[in-house]
Parts: sequence; structure tokens; C-alpha cells
Amino acid sequence: MSKDIKKEFLPFGFSELDAVSRRFEERAAEGWMLKTLDTTCIYERTLPRALRFNVVLCPTAEAGSNDISEKSHEFIRLCEDAGWRFVDHRGAAYAFFTDSESAPDIETDDLERVNAVRKAGKQNRTLMTLPLALNGLNALTQLFALIDTRGDVLRIALFAFLVIATIISLIGILADRKRENEWCERALESIGAGEPIPASGEEDLAARRRIAVLGICSAILLTLALIAVIWIKGDAPIRASLIAAVLTAIPVALLAPGLARKKRSKGKTALTVLLIIGALILFVVLFAIFGSVLHAFEEILA
Repeated sequence: MSKDIKKEFLPFGFSELDAVSRRFEERAAEGWMLKTLDTTCIYERTLPRALRFNVVLCPTAEAGSNDISEKSHEFIRLCEDAGWRFVDHRGAAYAFFTDSESAPDIETDDLERVNAVRKAGKQNRTLMTLPLALNGLNALTQLFALIDTRGDVLRIALFAFLVIATIISLIGILADRKRENEWCERALESIGAGEPIPASGEEDLAARRRIAVLGICSAILLTLALIAVIWIKGDAPIRASLIAAVLTAIPVALLAPGLARKKRSKGKTALTVLLIIGALILFVVLFAIFGSVLHAFEEILA
């Protein structure tokens, strides 16, 4: 990575917009200017600057869209007319900055923000429920197999592994729900009293990061558990397919996020098609290679 580029893992939701804004101000004061707003933010090295940042919920944007609609462009123009400069967006979270002390803060509807927090939280928990359900189902399957085999060491280890993965998934879901409910209660109380929503702080970003890490760990453990189950039960062709799929997934996972951030265009469609075709070709080639290797290995053992 270039010394003039810096990346920061910074998961955040609509309830942490204030804390994210303060983080970008701190980075700008250190000489790092925000370039890309995402779960992993990208900064460019610049001269240290005293800037104000506002990361806000764009009232005309769709939460999961990477494209800026005409109405959202109008929102950006209104903010720029008030002295702010648009940097980037992640879904409906739009980042602006200014070096003016007199520019008024960008204000959006607080009740819409509460509704956005609830909607995003529901979507996040739905995604986190999938690893929980699969890990739990796999754990039960291994438990029944363990009873049949009467204490097979490998199955005992796999069962314990799956139980741990299930617990991690459950903790992440419950923690996310608890934080969401507490924030929404405080926000609604403030709205009812005619006061601004209490600003989020560094501790809120830290809590969000812990939940994100739990989700990532759960997904990794689920993947490893599925690989282990398939490897134990499979023959040479199935194992070759597994190895090929895992190795194909690595470059796809590295390229897909950058492709997803590209705006909708013919070029994006062509790149997506090329990525899919390339992944299929890579899978077939790897399957042929590892299929031959594993088959030869089994013949040697036989």
C-alpha cells in the first residue's frame, strides 16, 4: 500500500454518524483526508487541516444503493450552497466537509434517522441469523453423529467448534439488538422533548466494531465448519471441488467490493460478467488440477 494512502476498519451505522464525523475531523488534523466512505474507509495524505465534517442520513437516498439519484444530487447541491463539500457516500450515509466555521450544520429529520436505524438493524440481524442457524443445525447434526460413533475424537472437536461458533453468532445478534433499542429509546425521548438526539462518541464506535468483528468471526467459523464437514464426508472429486471453490473465492472476494462501489454503467456490467466468467474458468482449472492430484494420492495409499 502507498505511504500516501491509509485504510481504517470503521464499521458504523446511522446511530454513530456524529462519532464518525468527529473521527474524520481528527484524521484531517493528522494530515489524512477522507477519500472513500465505507466499512473500511480510505484516506489520502494531505497537509494537516482544521475541518468540520458532517456525515448525515440523506433523506432522498436508498440505504443499500451505491448510485446517487437525481433527488440526492439536489440534496448535495443544497448542502454545497450552504458551504459544505461532498466527499463520498455509503448507502444513505453522505459525508461532507467544510473549512468554514460559519457554515450551518446539516440538519435532517431525526425521526427518519430513528426509522433508518431500526430498518438497518433488522437487515443486519437477518444477515447474522444465517450463520447462527447454519452453525446450530450443523452442531445438532454432529451431535447425532457423535452419538452414533460413540466418541469419535474428530467429531467431538467439530461439535465443540460449532457450538462456539453458534454462541458467538448469538452474542453478536443480542448485542446489536440491545444497542439499537437503547439508542432508539434515547433518541425518541429527545425528539419528544424537542431536543436534538444525543451525539454518539468513541465508545459507540468501539461497540459497533466489536459487533462487526463478532459477525465476521461467526461467518469465518461457519465457513471452516462447512469445509470440515464436506472434507470428512467427501470423496476425491468432492474434496477437489471444495479446494477449487475456496481458492476461487479468494480473488473474487478481493475484487468484488471495488466492483460493487462502481456506479451503474455499461463498464460495470462488462466487468461483472468478466469476473463471473473468470471465476468459472478458474474453478474448472483448479478442479481439474486438484482432482488429478487427490485421485493419484488415493491410488498411492491404496
